Amino acid sequence: MKVIILVKVYVKIIKAKLGMTRRRHVYLAESEAIQKAMEKNEHKLIKGKFAHHSLWKKHHRAAKRALKIQATGLKGGTGMVRIAFTDLKGTLNKALDFINAEARDNQGQAVQLIESVLMKVINPPKIIKEALKVKALAAAGCVKATVAAAKYLGEYVRATYEWAYSIDKGRTWIPQQPNHKSFIIVKNMASNVPAIFRSRTFTEKGGTTAWVISKVIYPK
Repeated sequence: MKVIILVKVYVKIIKAKLGMTRRRHVYLAESEAIQKAMEKNEHKLIKGKFAHHSLWKKHHRAAKRALKIQATGLKGGTGMVRIAFTDLKGTLNKALDFINAEARDNQGQAVQLIESVLMKVINPPKIIKEALKVKALAAAGCVKATVAAAKYLGEYVRATYEWAYSIDKGRTWIPQQPNHKSFIIVKNMASNVPAIFRSRTFTEKGGTTAWVISKVIYPK
């Protein structure tokens, strides 16, 4: 007699969280930024329609009014702030649920989707990948950056590699054209000016990795 054993496999789903500060003014500014990013949908990754943008904006206005009244010291101002931000949090939670539903249906681009609306990523995917290596080439101002070819579950897969470098210790990044190779050669860099590179990889099956950062390199 054959015995069939059913094994339940748990797959970590890439999800979003708000990750917002508790300071009221900053919380409000972050909420406004998320709402604008969702409504703009610059990269067209959001396929559905969020039905609460008007209500969200209304809550923003109410929260601003409540904070102004509280600042004047008028009686009841603190209560108004509490009510306004409770309402705002409710709408933010609806937005979070909406984005998580979108991400669940598009796990391959879930990281980009979540980051595009300024939310934080939970359970980012892992693709086996070595650290980013950099080498100054003989030609003046040329640097080659290389990562290991992307794998998913031990198999090599087609990937899009994103690249950028910084000459101010990572405060700002100069993006380079994404490609389908695991290396890039950057030209016309300033000679003897220290730089660092970063790279991340996107695959249809594995999604997007975190950025990896190189050591400091001095172009010739």
